[in-house]
Amino acid sequence: MWWLVTALLLAPQSAAPNPYREAGAALASGDLAAAQAKLEALTANNPGNARAWMLLAQTYARRKNFTAALAAASQSEKLGARDPEVLHGLAFLFTDLAPDLKRAAGLEARYAELQPADKTAWRRVAAMYLGAGQYDRAVDAGTRGLPVDDTPELHTVLGQSYQGKQDWAHAAEHLAAAVKLAPYDENARFLLIQMYLDRQDFTAVAAAIAGARKVFAHSPQIELAAGVCAYGLRRFPEAVDQFLKTIAIAPDVPQPYQFLAKMLDQAGDRLPEVVERFRQYHARHPDDAGACLLYAEALVAGLAADGWPPEADEAIQLLEHARSLDGNRAETHYQLGRLLERKRDYAAAAAELERAVALDPRQPGAHFQLARVYERLGRKQDAARERDEHQKLTESADAPPDDETRIHNLIDDAARSGRVLEAGGLSDRLGAERQLAPGRPPLLEFRYLEGAARHGYANLDLVIDDAGH
Repeated sequence: MWWLVTALLLAPQSAAPNPYREAGAALASGDLAAAQAKLEALTANNPGNARAWMLLAQTYARRKNFTAALAAASQSEKLGARDPEVLHGLAFLFTDLAPDLKRAAGLEARYAELQPADKTAWRRVAAMYLGAGQYDRAVDAGTRGLPVDDTPELHTVLGQSYQGKQDWAHAAEHLAAAVKLAPYDENARFLLIQMYLDRQDFTAVAAAIAGARKVFAHSPQIELAAGVCAYGLRRFPEAVDQFLKTIAIAPDVPQPYQFLAKMLDQAGDRLPEVVERFRQYHARHPDDAGACLLYAEALVAGLAADGWPPEADEAIQLLEHARSLDGNRAETHYQLGRLLERKRDYAAAAAELERAVALDPRQPGAHFQLARVYERLGRKQDAARERDEHQKLTESADAPPDDETRIHNLIDDAARSGRVLEAGGLSDRLGAERQLAPGRPPLLEFRYLEGAARHGYANLDLVIDDAGH
């Protein structure tokens, strides 16, 4: 919005007080209280000034007065229905400050209609609709922009919009076009791979990975995708090898550990190496509940069928610490309940498994394990009830996805990897210099490697990686 702030600062000077210029100076300096006072004075003296109302709406939103912001925005929209700068400024408001992507997209679409010279306008509209989950409108907007904006960024938005519609052929066409236009964009290649993974077209995944490796020989997200592809093809030793390779490249990215935790029973003679990697990850993140849980699961996978070795005690300590850090993870209580049953502490095991069921009542395994513990405690009716629930969930379409589906769901997280260089606000992604980057969904992504802060959409502290994403 600095073009309007600049306009305020360049307002004609005079000896008399100039609220318009004073408002611009306050906005430029970040003095929101002063800016609000000046803009309120402007709108009181000139209630037909749509741009002043728009800037006042933004100022209210920055000060977390959303009721006043929405009222000022409505007034600005009514007065400035044909003013492209007002529409663009309101789209910014509903993108960054008072998030409502559907409303933002509608406003930006009206701006695009009035400003055909802005070649990236329809791309922004399409990205906003994509972020709002309105895939048909995203496709329509992106298609309108394509004749003047034949860029990898717009093809990415179109590809992901078609992917949301499960129109795989058009999704592949546009995501492949993005790769062709930007062959050295790692994220563009990964999104093409991700789309094929979602489609479970593992032959196409393998081909896309082979092409990506020619350019990116040591990419953690490409190697992670290769592991997922191997898992999908039931090539478990290869999958284990790929996930371990990913860990070697990026040891603090959690996804490969999460994938390996789902297939510890397939690790075979690599299990000791897997356990050691999990131990090292936990050692670097001792107060991370997820790291504690993952290491405990790895230790449990290495236990003999009977007995109570020192590793079992260590696993319980890890799970208890994870529980103290985050008591709302069903998996932590489930794993702790299983170990306590093995220890024959049935009352404590029942308490943990009951908590696991309360947190995630759709998990069949927890009901099955709880039925076993109730049997041990002589609680026959409770055991019968849990067996029945286990049976229903096992046969129900509402049961949680199997491991294969969980793996494909987790691949979304891998899209959020990349090298962080610079922090920036979400509004930067809407400008002409920093174009909206690939990611699913745009405007909602963040990247993480090398210790960057990880924030979602509403926090506004998104980050830009070395490809400008």
